[in-house]
Amino acid sequence: MNSLFNLTTQARSNGIQPPKASELLQSAVIFAFGSTFASVCVCNVPALARLLCLIIGGIICAVAICLFLRYCAKQKAFQSYTPNWDTKRGIFDRFAFELNNWYAHEELPESCDGDTAYFLKLQRERLSEKKLTMTQQILPVKGDNCGTTTLPRKSIWYTSDTMYETACRHIAFHKNDEMLYQRDVEETMYETVIHSPNEEQLDNMLLTCPNCGAVSPVAELTQGCRYCNTQFHIHDLYPRVTNLYFVRMNSTLKSQNIMRHTMTICIAGCFLFLLICSCISYIKNGDTSPIPLALLLCYFEAFFCGGILGFLASDILLIASLFDHDGRKRIPFFKSLNARSRLKSLIGRYDRYFSIDKFEGQIISLIRIAVFAKDPASLTSYKGTTLDPRFHDIVEMTHISSFVIQKVRQANNILHITLRTWWINYNEADGKITKTGDCIDVTISKDISHADIPGFSITSVNCHNCGGSFDAVRQHICPYCQTEYHMEQDNWIIEDMKLIR
Repeated sequence: MNSLFNLTTQARSNGIQPPKASELLQSAVIFAFGSTFASVCVCNVPALARLLCLIIGGIICAVAICLFLRYCAKQKAFQSYTPNWDTKRGIFDRFAFELNNWYAHEELPESCDGDTAYFLKLQRERLSEKKLTMTQQILPVKGDNCGTTTLPRKSIWYTSDTMYETACRHIAFHKNDEMLYQRDVEETMYETVIHSPNEEQLDNMLLTCPNCGAVSPVAELTQGCRYCNTQFHIHDLYPRVTNLYFVRMNSTLKSQNIMRHTMTICIAGCFLFLLICSCISYIKNGDTSPIPLALLLCYFEAFFCGGILGFLASDILLIASLFDHDGRKRIPFFKSLNARSRLKSLIGRYDRYFSIDKFEGQIISLIRIAVFAKDPASLTSYKGTTLDPRFHDIVEMTHISSFVIQKVRQANNILHITLRTWWINYNEADGKITKTGDCIDVTISKDISHADIPGFSITSVNCHNCGGSFDAVRQHICPYCQTEYHMEQDNWIIEDMKLIR
């Protein structure tokens, strides 16, 4: 519960504000009053009085129409306005901006860690292999209540932030200039950011050199990389994005629009129904009630009954949207909620500095790299059997922030854990793109007699024998001393991986 009180939100300023619903209601009320006043002209009153009512009512209606047109102009301007990321706001915006540049111009993001960057490169290779072009644009949503929320967590090594904000995501796939698939969706974008390292632990924390890619203690990088002699400041090395995922969640603005449109349709529909009924009654029965009174009653009943009906209908639509899984498989809520605390208790017995956020980022990176690798068997991080051929059809995968523990087993010092993870995958087969909600069951293992290394990257490791730095993704043998490298001593590896579709 204490973590909830640490939540902070950095508001996002919009260039153009959306029109208020009260402006639309105001124009409707004024028009109702003006039209009722003008309807006196058809009543049996002196001609001068009828003319004055018609003129005054017409003026009032004209004012209402002007207010309505102003509302429409504001709405049109707001709809045409496209917000963008502001790199001066911080790491969240900076990485989102860099991610868009990567998909648009192949400029590799500088704000993420080596494993995330490596996954992006592997995905690019998979797309090229299938002769596909993928465009993705992520933009912040518009509205009064938008902003980036941050939940900080501290460990002995560093402070990690879970940062999230609702974003509009456009995904499109092309082949030979032909559009195969496109989709616009509103999702909450989550970033796990590591920053503010504990300066007392800089000698114990490893980091990949941004210049040459070699791995060194952070303290050495601040003095000068031992391989390329490049010197860095702490702000050059941190913060870094170590994990990225999306969760389907409607924004406040979208919910407001649903309610506004539903209530407008219901009120207008009720008014037309009541007006038609009044006209039929007047014609058939010779109703002698004053027309202004009948019109006023129609307005009042429409606002009252239509408002209630619209409120109920919009609530039903909003509740229904909560159960729209968008093709995703159902996630067992309580098992997912319990998984994090169970892992903390389980692994925390062997590693008192265990971080669930770091662990989740590691597992996501391992799965993504294994899926997009041309030959998973060549990976140091994968020791499983031949993968399901359907994995090779995946061209884009989005992790859903959930997992459950399927099985736990320990043999000597090796801890084996089977997890079920949830994903939205985009697949290419026979020239067609399909979106599927999948589960990936992954069995991971690690030598728990060796402590977890803060800042570990599977793309760059230190040899346990000679200390040399090399890329461990495809190299099982140290190129300097020819010693076999066992990644399970430093990090989790994949023993098995199954696709559940």
